[in-house]
Amino acid sequence: MKYYVYVLESEIDGRLYKGQTSDIDKRIKEHNLEKLNLQKDINLGN
Repeated sequence: MKYYVYVLESEIDGRLYKGQTSDIDKRIKEHNLEKLNLQKDINLGN
């Protein structure tokens, strides 16, 4: 099984997220969903 090490940068606040995964496509989708949820919270003033 392949594993990937990744570093993702948030477009919202510039934070770096690092980790490892066996499914990089799934992890990128999860990261983008987290980004979307954070953006919604910011827009709602939470």
